[in-house]
Amino acid sequence: MDELSTQDVIITAALPYAYDDLHLGHVASTHLPPDILYRYLKLKGTKVIQVCASDDFGTPILIAAEKQGKNPSEYVAGWNVRFKEDLGRLGIVYDLFDRTSSPENVELVQRFFTKLNENGYIFVSEINQFYCEYDLKFLPDRYVKGKCPYCGTEEQYSDVCENCGRTLQPGQILNPHCSI
Repeated sequence: MDELSTQDVIITAALPYAYDDLHLGHVASTHLPPDILYRYLKLKGTKVIQVCASDDFGTPILIAAEKQGKNPSEYVAGWNVRFKEDLGRLGIVYDLFDRTSSPENVELVQRFFTKLNENGYIFVSEINQFYCEYDLKFLPDRYVKGKCPYCGTEEQYSDVCENCGRTLQPGQILNPHCSI
């Protein structure tokens, strides 16, 4: 590690989804190890910054926001603040703790997407997707629940069975219905 003392270092951690409280597992596996390294490198005189963000996108966030009658942007903003406060109370402080929905991150992601698309790494394909006649919209996998075709457990999301751990392919779930 002596060679790091003259180099700049950026440390980050896995991004917590902005829809539920952090728990001990998040802290022990995701935020504490990089914080220990961060503090160690700072003590050694290394120029280091620690960055992270709340992950503001995903179907679980959409479902949770809809259940609370909030728009997703408003919903995730509250979780971002909560994460910073909770981690701060544990002494884990990031030099930057942002949001994946920040204008800067959206611009950066768009640049990556554009470059990948220009180089032929993005392609279009057709997929089958459930449609809810009541909500009048196509449903991502987490909006659909049903019976696992492998173990028979009811009320499982259409992409994975929480009981047996099997990953399900689109259309495999039995007795599908809209989860919202």
